[in-house]
Amino acid sequence: MADHGLTPFLCGIEFMISSFIQKSIFSFIVASCLFFIILTANVRAETGNQLLQRCEAATAILAKKSTDANFWDGAFCLGYIWGIAESSAVFDVADNKFIMFCSPAGSTSGQAQKIVVKYLEDHPEELHKEAAVLVAKALQRAFPCRKTKR
Repeated sequence: MADHGLTPFLCGIEFMISSFIQKSIFSFIVASCLFFIILTANVRAETGNQLLQRCEAATAILAKKSTDANFWDGAFCLGYIWGIAESSAVFDVADNKFIMFCSPAGSTSGQAQKIVVKYLEDHPEELHKEAAVLVAKALQRAFPCRKTKR
């Protein structure tokens, strides 16, 4: 039977199909993992109690009072608060409303952490609530948005 030069062509198509299937399977696995992470992230929301505990490490590290403080908890606290501070708003599902705040230029994660820790310590009755909402409330009190005149 004559080849007519089709063998390299067919091998190339077979390779492309095999490569496409491998990439598709890999993409499916990655997408499934991301979906699982997103799905379970809402199940385990950080509470004010948990955040305050983590922020104690950040307070000790920022004040240079302790080198024994848990670095990861301190880093989580600062990153969590700063991530919310950069968003300018958080939706409070319990109250069905947005909590808006306007962080000023030049504010730092350390400053935001101090504001949030003070709010959490001053409002122990709210520590069971979702941490993101409590962070937004603290930042709203410290940095309310001003209405502009037209």
